Amino acid sequence: MHMKSSGFEMIAEGSAGREYGHVPGHSYHDVTVGIGKKDAQYRAVALETWGSAQECDEEEGRRQVVARGSDPRDVLAVCAARARAAGLNTASCVRGPWLPLALRECEDALKDALAAANRALA
Repeated sequence: MHMKSSGFEMIAEGSAGREYGHVPGHSYHDVTVGIGKKDAQYRAVALETWGSAQECDEEEGRRQVVARGSDPRDVLAVCAARARAAGLNTASCVRGPWLPLALRECEDALKDALAAANRALA
């Protein structure tokens, strides 16, 4: 996921999607959730993309929601609510629905990033 153009530095990310989706001859369907930081502000993005993988990925569609604020956990929660409201993919894969999996992976990475930042301040 790309956040540099907005000036936010990615601090946590999670993703889930169709198994073997990016293998040539298959179709892919992915959900990625990321959170970035710029000064004292946080920006969370949930992005769903789908398409076919021939010799390269050919994107056929995408949906994206964004949330911003000063508390990273609140921003991620708002982003998750907006993603559900927008109908971002909730289809199941082998490990379960993709949006919750991507959110959980991002939340875990966020906890680690915040803990590392707190250790650095100590």
